[in-house]
Formats: sequence, C-alpha cells, structure tokens
Amino acid sequence: MRKPLDHYIGLLTLIFFLLSLQPVYANNKDTLVVTTRGPASKNDRREYYYKDVLTLALEKTKRSYGNYEVKEVPAMNQLRDAFAIGQEIYLNYIINENYEDKFLNSNVDYIAFPLDFGLTGTRICFVNPNIREEIKSVEDVAQLKKYSIGQGVGWADAEILRYNGFKVIAMQNYDGLFKMIATGRIDLFCRGVNELPKEYESFKAINNLTYDESFAIVYPLPRFFIINKKNTVLKRRIEDGLMLAYKDGSLNKLFQKHHARSIEFAGMKNRKIFRIENPLIKKLPKDWEEYLPAHY
Repeated sequence: MRKPLDHYIGLLTLIFFLLSLQPVYANNKDTLVVTTRGPASKNDRREYYYKDVLTLALEKTKRSYGNYEVKEVPAMNQLRDAFAIGQEIYLNYIINENYEDKFLNSNVDYIAFPLDFGLTGTRICFVNPNIREEIKSVEDVAQLKKYSIGQGVGWADAEILRYNGFKVIAMQNYDGLFKMIATGRIDLFCRGVNELPKEYESFKAINNLTYDESFAIVYPLPRFFIINKKNTVLKRRIEDGLMLAYKDGSLNKLFQKHHARSIEFAGMKNRKIFRIENPLIKKLPKDWEEYLPAHY
C-alpha cells in the first residue's frame, strides 16, 4: 500500500520543484535578457564580482550585439543549477562554476576563460579556534590530512580534497559552515583568497570565528561561465566581451577593484604552500592557463 503513496509524494515534489523554476521572459524583443544566480543569503557576497564580469562582457559587446538586461534568480544548489541550465528553465541562464570533465557529457557548455584568474584555487582556511596555534606547525600535506575539512554538498572542492586523501565533512547550508568551524565541529573550512576576507567580514559576528595565517592549499581550479550547449549566440557574445575587456585592461581593473584588498589580506609571501591535484580537469585543454599570473 505504501508504493502508490510514495509515488504520489515523489510526483508532487517534482511538480513543486518545476514550479519553482519558472522561466524569465523578455518584455522587449530588442533587449537580450540574461539570467544569472543571485546570492545564497544576505551575507553571501560571492556572486558580486561574477555578476560585474558578466555585465562588463555584455556592455563591451553592446554595439555589435545590442541591448541587454541582467536578471537574478534565487541561488540553488549545484544539482538544481545543472538541471536549470540543461533544461533551459530560465531564459539565457548563465552562471559561474568550477569546471569539471563531466560537463563534456551533458547539456552544459563552458566559456574557457578563468574569470578569477585562478585565484579561487589558492585556498586559505578558517580554523577551529582550539587548534589555531597547533596547526601552524604543519609542514606538509601528509600532516595536514589528519584534520577534518568542511565543504558544501556538491562542491568540486569536496571531491578534489577527498581524491587527495583528506577527510571531508559536507554540509548543505552555506551559512552553517561558519558556525561549524567557529564551534570546533570541523577543523578547517578552506576558501579562495578572493572569498575568505569578505566572508570573515560578513560573518565575524559569530563568536570565535577565526582563520589560519600559516599555509595555503593550492590546486588548479578553473572557474568559467557555464551555459546550455544550444545557446551558441550568447556564448559567442560573452567570449567576445571577455576578450575585449581582457585586452583593454578593464577586466583587470574590475578584478583589482574586487580582490586587491583580499590578496593583500591573504599575505601569501608568509605562507607555506601545499600543492595538490585536481582530478576533475584531466580532459580540459590547457589554453585557459595562459591567462594565469605567475603568482599572487
């Protein structure tokens, strides 16, 4: 008797999910409406830079491609994002995401330009306040592996860290990860150099939230715009816009505006560097690496 009820509940769940992903349509046929992801919470500032990059690319191509409007939809987890892109749920839906080889066998396409110039792959960590002094004595990756690392469910970083032998504790709630590290339920919560300083500012009201200043974990983590494979016109426009902005220096200016203070905050010259492998990019051509700086 339970099987029909389970089927009914499952069907209702699917219907409610699809209703939550209603498309956004243009009111003016001469204006290209581009949809992107909004922040996950009021404290989430991760999307600000990427939305500005998207807007810059569209602005650079306004003369050749026409007017545009950027709209936001509520943040979703990676599974729902992939579904929304693959099924074209939203009009011209484009988001920033860490590249993974699994894109090649899906409806998702990518624009092979590293939006953050590789900065997100340099990870510095929030630390359990009870081990902040202890962890300064770590000298290699093997010693670091004895500590637990918190990550979000579905994040590429979780898979990368597990592949390299780390103990990963994944959590669905983004804000909750800051409470977990501050209360010592995890040992480390590692973030990009471009992320941790802003997140510390946003969440510093959490009692005992603190960060390590002694090391960084580094791995190649290309962060691209991703889009539905059928949307070739928008892909070409964003590619053209990114290259124009890169060549005329306006993209670097935007990057510095958002991240210069974070790079200074990180103090990379004073940190031990622990390099690990990213197994998710083995099929990715190396072209994207030509845009990476020698160091930060």
